[in-house]
Amino acid sequence: MIHARLNHCGNQYCATVDGHSGYAPRGSDIVCAAASMLWSSLICYCENTDSVKADIDGNTLNICGNLGSAWDMFTAGFIMLALNYPQCVEVTV
Repeated sequence: MIHARLNHCGNQYCATVDGHSGYAPRGSDIVCAAASMLWSSLICYCENTDSVKADIDGNTLNICGNLGSAWDMFTAGFIMLALNYPQCVEVTV
């Protein structure tokens, strides 16, 4: 199961995502692919936004700055994954 813990307060954000969905074998798992795309997109956004500072420590991303709709989209994506694949994804917000 993928566990996503997503927290924010003001302009401080923390996301920890780990696990494997178990939907299909590694390399052909559409649920893991979706989670990886959400994760990679948020990291790319942080790396290309001057007003945002991000630190990646393993499966944890700590962010300082105004993410605005980028964080909302990231969170909504994980919530949608959990709603559509509840046996594969657990989200804590």
